[in-house]
Amino acid sequence: MRGALGEVGGAGRRPAAASAARRLNSVARGLPARRGARALGLQLCTVRCHCMRFYRSRRLHRSCGLVLASVALQHVAPAAIAADAAAGSVERPKFEAAIGLRGGYGAEYLGADIRALDANPALYLRYGRVSLSSASGLVDRRNDDVIRGLGVDLSRTERLRVGLSLRYDPGRSSVGREGLAGVGGVSSTLRVRMLMQRRFDSGLRLGAAFNTDVLGRDGGALLEMSVGLQRRLSSSLRWNTSGVLNWGNRRYMRSYFGVDADEASSSGLARYAPSSGWRDLGLSTQLRYDLDARWSMTGGLSLDRLLGPARDSPFTRSATNAGLSFGVIYWL
Repeated sequence: MRGALGEVGGAGRRPAAASAARRLNSVARGLPARRGARALGLQLCTVRCHCMRFYRSRRLHRSCGLVLASVALQHVAPAAIAADAAAGSVERPKFEAAIGLRGGYGAEYLGADIRALDANPALYLRYGRVSLSSASGLVDRRNDDVIRGLGVDLSRTERLRVGLSLRYDPGRSSVGREGLAGVGGVSSTLRVRMLMQRRFDSGLRLGAAFNTDVLGRDGGALLEMSVGLQRRLSSSLRWNTSGVLNWGNRRYMRSYFGVDADEASSSGLARYAPSSGWRDLGLSTQLRYDLDARWSMTGGLSLDRLLGPARDSPFTRSATNAGLSFGVIYWL
């Protein structure tokens, strides 16, 4: 065995390797292999040579892979870090304040067939995570939705926003409204609202909110699910569109759409005690134009469709309503 292995060293290594290769080829073709210690030595040497070549090949590939990976990291990692830094460097100012006018033209109340014009002053203040706003539908300088009422951002990142707010709910008055003659009003109350919103790079936003009457004045609870899309059309023009699906619990639906025995006798409407269910589906689109660094104008269209128990209410005269909205904002 030693003699056979010794003969394959030095100058005789290549002929031995070639002979072993011919032997392997013979075996592959189905020819009888040679017997003996010399043949066994040649086969072992061939296996060793192939193993060394394979090992060196793997080391070469591994080294090349490490080199390529290091080159890629040197070029890609700084770009990714720079992009993240650029995204994170756009910080909101510590303090924001704005005044303006916010109004609209639409149904007097949900389900009404009479439309009215409404306009109210708008105020927005924010310091850090805490904000105060008197109107809904406003957006801040970064085009983020403004939380109506007294709000606080519990968590706010580029992707996720979680907020809590306390807002005044004026309820609904039936005085002077033809469709609600003989129907009692809904008392004003305070509502707590929890909001969660997920944002995507494409401008898509998914949200959910839950608000409830904290004073126990039969205001009930409302669940909102929303989807929106934002686009910057130019340096001064932005476009927002959204859809909102609302669900009310039994107390909410009976307060706003139900008719009890006393109301039925005074109004002539049939008694109606709705259960919990979907209230409405709303679609809206809005344009915001920045005249300069301080003045902004907004205008929008909306379409609302009552669903389920709300649509079947005796005083629902129009299940589908369209509306207009407008606003003028001055940033202090």
